[in-house]
Amino acid sequence: MSNARSTEPITIVAPPSRWARAIQGDNVAYSELGGSYWYPAYAWWRRSGLESAQAAAATIAAFTRSAGAPALDASHPKAARMREWLLAHLAGMAERGVEFEGQPAIEVDAAWAEERYAKEPEGSAEAIFQRRWALTMIEFTLETLRTEYAASASQALFDELAPFVGFDRGEEERYSDLAMRLKVTTGAARKAVFDFRYRHREILLGLVADTVLDPASIDTEITAMLCACDETGAAGVAAGPLPTQIGELKPDEMLVRAMRSVRMTGSGGGLWVPPTDEEVARLFPQYEMLGMIGRGGMGAVYKARQISLDRFVAIKLLPLEVSVDREFSDRFVREAQTMARLNHPHIIAVYDFGKTMEGHLYFAMEFVDGVNLHQMIHGPGISPTQALEIIAGVCDALEYAHSKGVVHRDIKPANVMVNTEGCVKVADFGLARRLDAASNAHGHTTVGTVLGTPDYMAPEQMRGIGVDHRADVYSLGVVLYEMLCKEVPRGFFEPPSKRIGVDPSIDEVVKKAMQQLPERRFQRTSEMKSEVDRIRKTSLMLSAHGTSEISHYSFMPKVTPPPVSGANGPGSAVEKPQETAPPPQSPVPRGKKSRGGLRVVLLVILLVLVIVGLVLWKFMK
Repeated sequence: MSNARSTEPITIVAPPSRWARAIQGDNVAYSELGGSYWYPAYAWWRRSGLESAQAAAATIAAFTRSAGAPALDASHPKAARMREWLLAHLAGMAERGVEFEGQPAIEVDAAWAEERYAKEPEGSAEAIFQRRWALTMIEFTLETLRTEYAASASQALFDELAPFVGFDRGEEERYSDLAMRLKVTTGAARKAVFDFRYRHREILLGLVADTVLDPASIDTEITAMLCACDETGAAGVAAGPLPTQIGELKPDEMLVRAMRSVRMTGSGGGLWVPPTDEEVARLFPQYEMLGMIGRGGMGAVYKARQISLDRFVAIKLLPLEVSVDREFSDRFVREAQTMARLNHPHIIAVYDFGKTMEGHLYFAMEFVDGVNLHQMIHGPGISPTQALEIIAGVCDALEYAHSKGVVHRDIKPANVMVNTEGCVKVADFGLARRLDAASNAHGHTTVGTVLGTPDYMAPEQMRGIGVDHRADVYSLGVVLYEMLCKEVPRGFFEPPSKRIGVDPSIDEVVKKAMQQLPERRFQRTSEMKSEVDRIRKTSLMLSAHGTSEISHYSFMPKVTPPPVSGANGPGSAVEKPQETAPPPQSPVPRGKKSRGGLRVVLLVILLVLVIVGLVLWKFMK
């Protein structure tokens, strides 16, 4: 298009936009806009009945007449949007005449315009104007994207991505085919499409923002443009693609996709699909990948063997699609860095951190061969003795983290692991916050931001105000109660001693840890651990609740072993010590035992009387 706008990278324009400046009398801004959007006016004049030369002259006159004025008519009811104002301006000129004097504000390539106009569909002058305005916007975004990709020597990539600029229709084979052509993983192909769409949206927002007075009108303006693309209106647009296409790009799909907030791509209603075993093996050539052991909407964990050191590790992998989310990405990086600084036997160790060759954020951490507390609580269950020992280990871990200025802020059963040796490991420092001033300066936590799991959050954390290490103490109280009673304490809850008959001293630990005011709780996790240790050692400890240590198999479902010959045969789940019979003893007659006890009592009484008599005798003498 002649006099088309520059294809330099476009960002959303902060007020005042070019249109706002044009309304205020900025002829340069008005001419720039006219140089970009003159063809919709030309198409309007042609559809109104003018011949090519006449339409070109009328188009120049339309922009020149307004550009010569000190300011446009800002009071016009259509002045909020250039598109609407220009259409009304053209209609007014058609009634009053199109003559003008002075230097033309824009140039028009009549031959190019006429060639394009010959391909326009049927419709009224207003409909062709609105449609062509929207398609002009689309062409600008496409051309800008093409220029940007070409500048980075990625023209071939642009050609592959262009067909994806519309809706994500869940056509998984499209992404697989793209991945094969680009020779990357399916996840990397999705990421490339996601980046392409995201940039397209940025450019379109920038273009539209340039033609409205109020930035708040951008979304509604895009919606209006979309509806104007098809005479059937919004319902028709939703029903299917428009008859007019730009190459293989469907205008309605491009606009709707740009209008919506960009979301992660993926199949299954937006659920992230982690890389396959083959794909993840190619991403981590330095590891022997042994399969995925856990996944969620925001990441997946794989078991692997670090070849160089011959040890098992767990690799946490972030979806490619969220790498553009600065807040989430920063939190992931912070979790890895925080855990790497914490070296404690009850905290999962981080070994490595970085990005894969295709941009996945990941970190490799200690592999824990075991289960988390949530699985234990809602599986075979946890004895009170074991619960106290687990809490003591978590207290040790948090006391160490707090001493390093780190608050976990998301202590819950799912984030506490127990391995097959009974060792407690605290995991997932993704919401951890440093207590020093430096972290606050970087904005890691702001007042009013609520992060955590509601059932385990301290009251001050729920209110979004500043928290310190005592928020973790509160969460520990909730976890201890849940381990004992198999449910989260809510509202007015019965103490554990009433629920399951444990030592009432445990009630006091839970009660103090869960105080509403931080200053009434244990002020350090070491204080809570001291009280827990006291209960564990006291003679008033629970009766008939198993061993005082965490069994190596305590978290495993109870399995009845097959019959075997001997107590320690191959089918035994846990080896038991051989029972030995007590040595034979001579029976003691009950009568003799009673008389022997009586003699001892009488001798003691006699001895006391003698001593008292001697004392009285000396006193009287």
